[in-house]
This record gives sequence, C-alpha cells and structure tokens, in this order.
Amino acid sequence: MTANLIDGKIPEPASLRAARARRAALLAEVERIRGQLADRSRERSMPPRAYGIWRQAAKTASQHLAEEARQLGAWIEAEEGEAARLLRKARDVLRTFLEEEELFPEEEAVLVEIEAYFGEKIAERRTA
Repeated sequence: MTANLIDGKIPEPASLRAARARRAALLAEVERIRGQLADRSRERSMPPRAYGIWRQAAKTASQHLAEEARQLGAWIEAEEGEAARLLRKARDVLRTFLEEEELFPEEEAVLVEIEAYFGEKIAERRTA
C-alpha cells in the first residue's frame, strides 16, 4: 500500500464510507510496518547497508501512510460534523413542523439547507 498524497494533501474522498475504510486500511498498514521495524531478526538476516536502506524506506512509508490517515481523520470529523449539525437542525425543525402549522423563515431556511445538502449527496450517488 502506498500513501495517496498529492503535494502533501489527500485528494477529496469519494464518500464518508470510503474515507473510513481507507483510514482503517492505512492504520493497519502503519501497524504492520511498525511491527516489521521492531523485529530485530530482520536486522540480523540482512547485510548492514541493505538493512539501513530498507529501514529508512519503511520509516518513510510509515510516516506518509500515518499522515494520510491523520488527514483522512480530520476530513471524516469535518464531514460528520456538518452532517450532525444539519441533522440536529432538521430534528428541531421537523419537531416544530409536526407540532405547529407555521414555520419561521429561519426554520424554512434549515429545510432548504437540508434539501441542498442531501440533494448533492443523492446526485453524487447517481453519477457514481
């Protein structure tokens, strides 16, 4: 597995699910590499120069994978934050809608925002 960084940044993930799966795979790979780095039998089984080159490459790969995982974690947190904010607003507006006949303009604006947000998500699914 190689890190998917472009100029040090992750490309926009296709979905929250894809981002979570990629992050889990990255973290597993980082742990696998760290396990190899901790294994001293590899050092004894390789010539010193070859081991040094391998060790440096493994450390670099681990750092790049960990950085991608970190950035994906931040992206996931931001995406979940936006969705959670909209869902809280939606719950409040829908509760009002069910209890009362009229919505205030700011409540109607929440419904428009929700429609736009989920409309984009639905359009993305249809074109994928």
